[in-house]
Amino acid sequence: MYKVISNGKLKGYADSPVYILLHSNGCYVPCQESEAEGVCVKLPTTVETEDGKTMQVLADTVFALKEGGLYGNEPVATLEWINGAMLLNMLGGAASGNIASDGDGRTGGYGNANKPEQMYGNGGAGGSITNGSNGQPGAAILTYLGK
Repeated sequence: MYKVISNGKLKGYADSPVYILLHSNGCYVPCQESEAEGVCVKLPTTVETEDGKTMQVLADTVFALKEGGLYGNEPVATLEWINGAMLLNMLGGAASGNIASDGDGRTGGYGNANKPEQMYGNGGAGGSITNGSNGQPGAAILTYLGK
């Protein structure tokens, strides 16, 4: 996984950069990293659908590797390799041991007790405080972000 940095700001994380150069016919073409003028990465972006709703998608995004590279109007970026497990840890999504929690008699457990605002993986309701059992345990969500 790669951290994409442009103008000193994090633009996102990308799995598989495609190194490119500008061909004499005006097209970006894949090349070896050693001859690259730029890079194309898939980064998350928000788009609006025809019915006015928004959704997250991955979009091909082109960056030059140095000022004036490619056409000269692309933003310049650097890529920094980062271990997926370390990224999860930095974002607060990784922990040692069981991070899912049990329910408390009224609500279900959390899929990630470290980030209770995360809704996915949470267990269902368990009933009322006087009549019911603990909610279902949360389900741990595992995502592989390796190289």
